Amino acid sequence: MWWRREDEPHTLPINERTRATHPSQPGQIELVDIPILSLTTQRAMVDRVQASRAEIVRLRSEAETVRRAARAEVEALILGPAPAGAA
Repeated sequence: MWWRREDEPHTLPINERTRATHPSQPGQIELVDIPILSLTTQRAMVDRVQASRAEIVRLRSEAETVRRAARAEVEALILGPAPAGAA
């Protein structure tokens, strides 16, 4: 089986005669040591990625707000104050 439940070992069985990392003959794929993280670890990684993506969205929004404020400030410095009654 290529998947494991949380209560099973976290690596596939290894044939101790050969610790191939790149099987050279058909049928040797079963000899490759493939580590499988626990379900708890996998979930923690997913949570961290989702939190990072949310932080990216927040920071992009903040950067856009700062960019707009800086643009408005520069325009005001170049153009001078807006005439009274102008919207």
